[in-house]
Amino acid sequence: SFAAATSTGLRSMLCVFLLLPAVTVSSYMLIGYMYTFLVKVVMLPSQTALFSNATALLVLSLMLPVSGALSDRFGRRPLMAAGAVWIMLLAYPAMYIVGNGGVAGAFGGQIMLAIGIALYSGAALTAMPELFPTSFRGTGHAISYQTGVAVFGGSTPLIAAWLVKLSGSPVAPGIYIAVVAAISLLVIKWVPETNRVGLRDSVGAAATSKGHEPGERLGQASRELPQP
Repeated sequence: SFAAATSTGLRSMLCVFLLLPAVTVSSYMLIGYMYTFLVKVVMLPSQTALFSNATALLVLSLMLPVSGALSDRFGRRPLMAAGAVWIMLLAYPAMYIVGNGGVAGAFGGQIMLAIGIALYSGAALTAMPELFPTSFRGTGHAISYQTGVAVFGGSTPLIAAWLVKLSGSPVAPGIYIAVVAAISLLVIKWVPETNRVGLRDSVGAAATSKGHEPGERLGQASRELPQP
């Protein structure tokens, strides 16, 4: 029914909104903060800072489809969890390496962060639209995704600057990234698995059917959907 589809769509919108912080905060830190940090704090030449940042972004771009393919094989949630744990444990060390390791540290620390972002984002960005029923997918995903990017991504430079000023440490934003990743790790446990679930119906609706364990419910929902 329309009411059921809307209710499921709203739950899926909340899932997308809560999955986004680990994507947007870490990505915006790599894309929008690192270059300025390397030039103004680490005092690297602008060309070196730009090249190291571009290299990390290239690694991120190449790993995203790898993460997506792995999530097709092992599931969205395991890959998101692996990425969240990676970011949670290594975000601060990566920032420290970038801040204190010279040219080699600039490359190594940023690549370290890029790997974690790719592991998480490749699965998360695939799972997000899969959370919605077809009738609500475009609207629900667009609203929740853009709102999450504006709230979490848009505030990242401000929060990073505030943390640096408050702590006196230029690598303090690494703690913020780690905390966000830890929260996302908790959220993943609440988000249903979407791999191998038919997209004609909502994964949320499949997960609420009675009589089976969550993994069985999702698999059964996929098998029962009408084929084109």
